[in-house]
Amino acid sequence: MGTYNSNVNQLYRNGKAADIAAAQLAVDNYQGGDPNVVANLAQALTDATNKSKEAYLGDAGDGEYMVTSALNQLMTGLLPNKVLQRVKRYL
Repeated sequence: MGTYNSNVNQLYRNGKAADIAAAQLAVDNYQGGDPNVVANLAQALTDATNKSKEAYLGDAGDGEYMVTSALNQLMTGLLPNKVLQRVKRYL
């Protein structure tokens, strides 16, 4: 399970960094516009910065992607070893 947790943590960090970068870019590109829009963009940046791993996992799109990817990476590493162990046992 250590590999699974490590994969989820890495996906969380990557997703959070991408969300923060996108929110920061939106703020930077919209300087000098409507104050309400600027305030909303600033709030989106704050929300992206403060979003926890649990919030990402609870999000239907992000959470499903993180869990599926982490499990696929875990199984890709684990299954070949298990298959080889069984083959060796029968040889």
